[in-house]
Amino acid sequence: MIQHYQPFLLPFLGKKKHIIPPSIRQTYYHSFEDGLWDILSHRNIPKHATIFIPSFYCMDVVKNIKEHGYTPYFYPLDNNFQIKEFFFITLLKRYRPQVVILFHAIGITSQLTKKYHWKRYLSHKSIVIEDSVHRLINPETIVIHDKNHIILNSLRKVSPLGGSMVYEKISSEDHTSSTRISFSSYMLKTSIVYFLFRVTLLLSEHLQSAKMTTIAHEKILALHDDIIGDSPTGHIGKGLTPRLYPWFNFSNIESLKTQQIVRYKSAIQSLFPSRYFFPIKLYLQDYGKLHAYPMGINIKPSTKLISYLHVNKIFVWEKYKDCPWSKNKGVIFLPLGFHIKTRDIIHISNILNTWCTMYSSENIV
Repeated sequence: MIQHYQPFLLPFLGKKKHIIPPSIRQTYYHSFEDGLWDILSHRNIPKHATIFIPSFYCMDVVKNIKEHGYTPYFYPLDNNFQIKEFFFITLLKRYRPQVVILFHAIGITSQLTKKYHWKRYLSHKSIVIEDSVHRLINPETIVIHDKNHIILNSLRKVSPLGGSMVYEKISSEDHTSSTRISFSSYMLKTSIVYFLFRVTLLLSEHLQSAKMTTIAHEKILALHDDIIGDSPTGHIGKGLTPRLYPWFNFSNIESLKTQQIVRYKSAIQSLFPSRYFFPIKLYLQDYGKLHAYPMGINIKPSTKLISYLHVNKIFVWEKYKDCPWSKNKGVIFLPLGFHIKTRDIIHISNILNTWCTMYSSENIV
């Protein structure tokens, strides 16, 4: 049975502690959204401010952004989750956002982070948030360009740990004016639900129970994601995560993922060109940073494909299927990590090839 989430912490740990550069402050939050609310608060972003959001994004977060009183604007991404800089500048001039979110979707580097020429079209008070929820970031390699540049991640998406780290320059505005909260019933509730998700996932793996896996994702994790971020203010995280995270063996993790990406590319190359799937451009320097192997799908709705994968013990789902990017296409995240073996990648490839063979007629959906 092939799971998306990586179940065990021990393989992640190494013998070397990674140190954050002295000019950068790290703050641990209960979740990505808790970090986001605290940033918007202590940076004095006014209500109804325009927040630029990529068209491929988590709609639960977008919903909470609206409910917190801000105005989201979706800027369009192409099939490779990129946007041309000149077009992006045109949008900046037109809408004058006070917050810009850049997203390394699936861990693929947003090319807007390569050069920051476009920042001259922002006001001096506008902030840029680099959303790295699909990346496992080595603290030693973090680069913060200026006081208005902030990086957020989400550890639960890319490791067995939970919570989110916020990285910003030490010289940027202090947090003393923040309304963040250290503990609440909201934290207790979400922690219990997430713990239940992880336990159910571990049991489903041990018992090889497809039903338990489905319940873990579609019921328990869905409940967790529905609750998370509902608090009006940011909550500081609790636990051992900030102490464990610097001990991750980042080089070992990146080496493993690079090998798996190469194997995926070789295994599924026969699927292209296909009426059902399209390739998504990957950059060699990103291989070790990827959260998953992205498979573009031209099948809408994707219900039959997902059901077929589940029947064959491959538990993946279409990602962000309700966002603007996914209107006429979609993407599934094929798993990477210590729990994935070469035989699993071959099995996934064989099942996808079988799907194409079996459903070659017009009435696939």
